[in-house]
Amino acid sequence: MTQYWLSPDGQLYLIDYSHTADFVELKEGDEGYIKKNSWTNFQWIRNGERGKVRPYSLTKYITIYPEQWDGEWSDCPECRLHFKDGKLQDIEYSFKGAYKTDLSH
Repeated sequence: MTQYWLSPDGQLYLIDYSHTADFVELKEGDEGYIKKNSWTNFQWIRNGERGKVRPYSLTKYITIYPEQWDGEWSDCPECRLHFKDGKLQDIEYSFKGAYKTDLSH
């Protein structure tokens, strides 16, 4: 899964945890080893490497929604973000189809 961070100045960053753990096979005697289910004897083990955070040069519009919403689906708010070369250019909020452009929020 890819994770992003948007800095207060509008720069988009990619958080990359690649190569921070190794997928290893458990051997008989290892904690978690199950003799009957040999196909389950694998585990992710942290290897001491650290992830990387780097600027992400995205140019597109994306729409984001609330993580949880208890109201009607038709009333769910959405936010459309415009990025150019990884920098936030514009924000549009939508409430029941009405759009508002405002970068101050």
